[in-house]
Amino acid sequence: MADTAIDFNPAAIQTLRAAAKRSAEYTDIVCAIGARLRAIRVLAGWSQERLGSAIGVSFQQLQKYETGANRISAAQLVRVGKVLGCKPVQLLPPTSPEAEGSRDPLSEIAGVIGGLGSDGRAILFALSDLPPSALSSLRKVIETMASAGSNTPGESA
Repeated sequence: MADTAIDFNPAAIQTLRAAAKRSAEYTDIVCAIGARLRAIRVLAGWSQERLGSAIGVSFQQLQKYETGANRISAAQLVRVGKVLGCKPVQLLPPTSPEAEGSRDPLSEIAGVIGGLGSDGRAILFALSDLPPSALSSLRKVIETMASAGSNTPGESA
């Protein structure tokens, strides 16, 4: 078996140290991009497997992008944007000073939608096909059902 030379030169070590120093900010950005990717994917109604196939990666790789375990390239951001019908810049976290520390409504919405389960998501996406006039009536029905479901036995609705 041939010996493999490992380069432990000072320049290589310095590069690794510099990377470690920026890792917190770097990780935050990579995770924010992943969270926005997941949010837009979920809002569009795409599974990880379907989107991964459309952009040429496995669902496991897409999952790593979404969790921030792996960084996503600019080229992949462009592919994702084309497939999901969004601008690649929408996948980037807000950069304005006013936005720092503020909530990201896109990620919050995706979190709620992601927690609904497949039936809840199907209902939510079907709502977009309803005329606005039907939404008011549907809201009343849903509120009535929700309040009836929250009553404990022995209480009246």
